Amino acid sequence: SHLTTVLRALHDNQVSIADLIEMILKRPEPQFESIHQEMTKDIKMICTNLYNDPSSHKDMLNWATSAVCNAAQDELHMLARKQHSLHFSATTVTSEQLEGTFSAVCNAAQDELHITDLMNVDAVVFGDMEGDLGDIEERMDGVESDDDDNDEEEEGKCNLKRQKKSQRRVAEQRVFLLNIHAVVCMSILLQNTNAQCNYLQGILGVFFHSTCVPQKVINVLNHTGLLILQTLINHAVKSMSREIASHIRSTVRSLKASFAYDNFDINFKTHQPTIEHHSIFTSATSATLIPLFGVEDPNDLRCSAEL
Repeated sequence: SHLTTVLRALHDNQVSIADLIEMILKRPEPQFESIHQEMTKDIKMICTNLYNDPSSHKDMLNWATSAVCNAAQDELHMLARKQHSLHFSATTVTSEQLEGTFSAVCNAAQDELHITDLMNVDAVVFGDMEGDLGDIEERMDGVESDDDDNDEEEEGKCNLKRQKKSQRRVAEQRVFLLNIHAVVCMSILLQNTNAQCNYLQGILGVFFHSTCVPQKVINVLNHTGLLILQTLINHAVKSMSREIASHIRSTVRSLKASFAYDNFDINFKTHQPTIEHHSIFTSATSATLIPLFGVEDPNDLRCSAEL
């Protein structure tokens, strides 16, 4: 047969199948182009047959796992570079850096680096996930058509349209949840690759500070890789406070703002008052800066002489 002839020729020339494939891939001559295209076209079938063969199943699985891990690791190292804006410097952070979303930055980096392998790994991990979708399933149950009303054709069509619309919404919600999980996993892997690549952890740190999350919770999330240290959170808050204070001063100097004052009282009560430690009643005045929109020229506000 042809197979026997080919195998005998390979044996006589002391060429293995692996050597034959390597030589075909490395030869740039035109006469090898057709066999090269034919082999690459059937690469999936070749790998599938090797994976399904009992004698090569384990080796093929180990190779595929190693290849995926290496590709994902290379993409992580590329994405963790400073040029991709995923570094969060707590001492120099500004409010503008928090206006963008982590997923938007990742999508921009994905378009630039084509990090499809890393996203595919997350899709495989969470693709068959059924947990945390209770809300979606309840919505699906709430829009099921009533079997008793299937007698009328128009009502049946309406029920079918509603069901398809609900299924589409459920699919969109599922993709949204999978993207969230992928972004969180990527952020943890990125921080493990580069400690300064902690964009999501920094945003969550500032958010948790604004919501007065307890210190113990912050420590736990920091150990899981989802949050930066408490000291870095304090540095970020101080950095943004300096920026906001500078912005307020420049706004006041521009004369395009006015102040609203309000008096308020605070009673600092002592749990067990004594002569030395007694309750304190404080009266204070707060000032709120209100920007004046629509004022292009500050000279328009110089109306004292006219008044």
